[in-house]
Amino acid sequence: MLFSWLGFRTNLYRLANESLVDLAKEIGDEELCGFAFDCNADYGQIFFAANTTEYMRFWAQEKVENPPELTRLPELEEMIRQYSDKPLDTHIVRSFDEWVQRVQWSTGDWKYPQMNTFESLKIWSTYESAVSEWNMFCGGVFSGYMKFRFMNAACRVMRKLAQNGVFNQFKLAPAFDVFVSDHDECDEDAWKRLRRFIGPQSIAHNNAINRSRGTGRL
Repeated sequence: MLFSWLGFRTNLYRLANESLVDLAKEIGDEELCGFAFDCNADYGQIFFAANTTEYMRFWAQEKVENPPELTRLPELEEMIRQYSDKPLDTHIVRSFDEWVQRVQWSTGDWKYPQMNTFESLKIWSTYESAVSEWNMFCGGVFSGYMKFRFMNAACRVMRKLAQNGVFNQFKLAPAFDVFVSDHDECDEDAWKRLRRFIGPQSIAHNNAINRSRGTGRL
């Protein structure tokens, strides 16, 4: 099943913009620290995610006060006991700043990990089906090509959202930025691709420069 990449980008922009307008009404004066496209390019999925500074700090403090338990591996623990008298760690202990760093772009732990409405998912299902069918029947090199086009298109839409001042309706954190990543890639690769589209500086940095110049656009 074929589709128009222009239609893909146009619909993604519209749906993301509508989602951000709704978010602005919901969070009020809360400080927005991140917005992301959480993608699964193999299946044509793009979920909108957002986080606030207040929630990020709350999440990190919760982890400090109630460290999560480590996954127990009895065989490995027994092996370690044979060679060490040191008590085994049972919980993941990190500082507040370390937890903040960990959650910064971990969209699954954000306040709004999946903002898409039922209606937006219904509209987007056409593209999900098209991409999934392509990857299922073509595979190999052609599947890689589809993923390349898919992720680049998502980055172009994120750039347009920033350029059109969509984030100006929010109170932005000093280090606010946007993120676009696929489910099976490391953050470094995701940032490298995104920076080719939006430049090396954060969105908040560019917004500050434009405000000082008296413009509302990037």
